[in-house]
Amino acid sequence: MPKDTVNDLIQELQKLQLRQTAIIQELNQALQKNKDPLNKNTSTDCTPSVPTTIDDIILENRSQENNTPKETYEPGDRIYIKNRVTSITRRANARDKTATVLYTTQKNRNKPRKIHFRTGNDLNTWRLEHNVQKITSKDKNRK
Repeated sequence: MPKDTVNDLIQELQKLQLRQTAIIQELNQALQKNKDPLNKNTSTDCTPSVPTTIDDIILENRSQENNTPKETYEPGDRIYIKNRVTSITRRANARDKTATVLYTTQKNRNKPRKIHFRTGNDLNTWRLEHNVQKITSKDKNRK
């Protein structure tokens, strides 16, 4: 066998070992979560739902980590627009970047929400929720 082929095989095996240790760590974390008596996701009936494959355990673990509640936007909330604001006739100013929420829409739960708002210059428009940030009372006091 050529020396290059042997080196390539060794590198591939090292990558597989790294992936194996990562999967084992994820499995151990998932098992610890399932054994935790304070875990609210455990079922109270006699037949607990047990994932059947390694992929099921990893997916369940990742879905529990990604279930963080998103920020809610109610009508009347003050927001800051994080992405670029353009104006044809002039440069954008601070009143173009701050707005008041009118309402929110979401066509599909897999898609991000649209936040509809009115800017300080009375322009009605919308942005996706990851492009806006709610202004809290702490943020108002800082300015």
